[in-house]
Amino acid sequence: MKGFQEFQYYISGLLFIGFALLLLAVILHGSINYYLSPTMQKFAMMLMGGLFILGVSQIWRSLHTSHKSCDCHGIIPNPKRNSSLLLLLLIIILGFVLPDYALSNKMADLRGISYTFHTTSDSFERNYDLLKSHYDFVESKLKADDDVIRVHDGSFLDILGLVHFKLEDYLGVQMEWTGFVHHDPALADNEWAIARFSFTCCVADAIGYGLIVSGSDELTIPSSGWVQVKGSIDKKIIEGNAVPTLQIESLITIEEPNEPYVYPTIMNNF
Repeated sequence: MKGFQEFQYYISGLLFIGFALLLLAVILHGSINYYLSPTMQKFAMMLMGGLFILGVSQIWRSLHTSHKSCDCHGIIPNPKRNSSLLLLLLIIILGFVLPDYALSNKMADLRGISYTFHTTSDSFERNYDLLKSHYDFVESKLKADDDVIRVHDGSFLDILGLVHFKLEDYLGVQMEWTGFVHHDPALADNEWAIARFSFTCCVADAIGYGLIVSGSDELTIPSSGWVQVKGSIDKKIIEGNAVPTLQIESLITIEEPNEPYVYPTIMNNF
């Protein structure tokens, strides 16, 4: 039984190192962005180092366990430990085999898309100065190219929030947005949404944010995929709230961007 226990130590060590190598591959490949926000990725690196050290220590333990004779009748195989090792092995295999996948329109169909920033009136009033300071800063960084504000991946949520916060100031302003196509049955027949998923910690807490697009009768709108659209800001009333919309003028299909997710800044204060 003692030999079996040493074998368990050895196998667990190999699996810990295997999981650390899986994390290393995900980090080097850049696909960690599909699973963790940038603020959490440092913890994944710390976990990778810890697993590697733990794996080496388990292998060392299996190879250098004292061989002094002892009464080992009390040592029996642990089914729970074996199950845990099998589960870890399965996770490692799936991690190396399954392709990376960014949340887009299929998940939007299941979870839905938010067209408003859900803050209560009390929360809005309590944080008004913070919001105004933040969006004044965002506004100061805006640059128009040929009278068009081009919304880049890193500023998607900031500018979407800015347009919500100062909607009347941006009516008629030309903007260019990038996102995936979402056909929401709750919208009018001539409306759809350009959307992005965002999360603060990991992909499990992802929330979809979108901008309603209308006026596309003369354009061919794809059923899914990623697009870049240009148009002017308009507004629509949803559940008593005015939300921005985009009166589309042009559309081109694009490949999925290297950074498919966008990350909140001011929104994580609520």
